[in-house]
Amino acid sequence: MSRHRENLGILLRHVHTGGPLTRAVLAERMGVNRSTILALTTELAAAGLVSEESPAVPEGAGRPSLVVRPATGRVFVLAFDVSVDRLVAARVGLGGEILDRREAARFPRPAS
Repeated sequence: MSRHRENLGILLRHVHTGGPLTRAVLAERMGVNRSTILALTTELAAAGLVSEESPAVPEGAGRPSLVVRPATGRVFVLAFDVSVDRLVAARVGLGGEILDRREAARFPRPAS
């Protein structure tokens, strides 16, 4: 696996498990420079896996670092919880956001 591809996966994992993070924080956590983070986030954004936006509250002096957040609607997993009396199904996007959730009784109770 190429180092570039590995870095794409690492960055996406950070955003998926850590929530929205600034480019500066990502660069520090990954041990890469800001231009590398720019290239990685640009590629992931083009693929629809992350989005970038200005921070709600800028910190410190100078131009604020963009916040990278997971794009929840494009990639998702289906999760199921099967128990004796019910079934729960959910569609969960990047970042752990529950996009859809359905619950049903497994064995409907007879009418009284």
